[in-house]
Amino acid sequence: MAVNPYFTDHDVSPLEDQSLIEDLVIESIQIKGRDHKYLPRTLTNFDRFFGEDQIGAFVGVATVEMYLENVSAWQDEGSFLSKFGLEIRDSATLVCSIKRFAEEVTSLYPTVTRPMEGDVIAFPSPVDKRMRMFEITFVNPEHVFYQIGKNYTYQIKVKNFEYTGEEFNTGDASLDGYDTNNAILTDITVLAGAGAYVMGETVGQITGWSGEVVSFVGNVLSVMKVKGEFNHFDPIIGNTSGTSRNVSADPGAHVDGASINPVSNDAMLNDNGDIDSNALAGLINFSEHNPFSE
Repeated sequence: MAVNPYFTDHDVSPLEDQSLIEDLVIESIQIKGRDHKYLPRTLTNFDRFFGEDQIGAFVGVATVEMYLENVSAWQDEGSFLSKFGLEIRDSATLVCSIKRFAEEVTSLYPTVTRPMEGDVIAFPSPVDKRMRMFEITFVNPEHVFYQIGKNYTYQIKVKNFEYTGEEFNTGDASLDGYDTNNAILTDITVLAGAGAYVMGETVGQITGWSGEVVSFVGNVLSVMKVKGEFNHFDPIIGNTSGTSRNVSADPGAHVDGASINPVSNDAMLNDNGDIDSNALAGLINFSEHNPFSE
């Protein structure tokens, strides 16, 4: 018994048949899908040892239609309260045409030849009545396995994007405020002086600490994207404005809520002295009879 000779083997199907199916797939996604904004991740300081870039940036955007496979609810654990506060663990599955991805994304960013893990997809406003950011976790180009000899779609697994200091500079106003709105801010009280820091400029110290100015009201400087170790004794200098201010020595002043001690950087933060004193007073037992001692 042999295979039916009147039907072409799927490995050598005519290109016309493949093109027809591909056009039908694209049309179905365009009918039932939505336009999504695709943000390729740019590596700014890639660590080859750990194989990661802890910061990264998003400096480009492209729009391509995708179909959301979820029909009843988000996947994963959803939103819940944990010991760390409110956590949102939503995930979803998208389907995107391989041909359309190349036309809309790869044509703008030649190095992005397929949806890449770590890139971000912005869901349009009609979903949850607001813009949602999702990070790609896995891409399967073979979920519909070689229909008459060819694959036509990517199946893209995404999870809720957790902001960790990435820069958003895509040129799209609806996206570029994301980093400012979601960044962890560090408030620093500085002494009065001439000049003022400018929003968006980089401020730093000679020791290497740096941050980006979000606001400067009164004598309180709010910065985000903080890098390096802060030194209470070095002035904070603005790269654009040239403003130089010293950190306030007022015990009521703060850096990230920690009181400033003008004598020692960490004297107000450590408790080594208290532990030593209590141990000498016999309140802490370090003997071998205590199974929880050293």
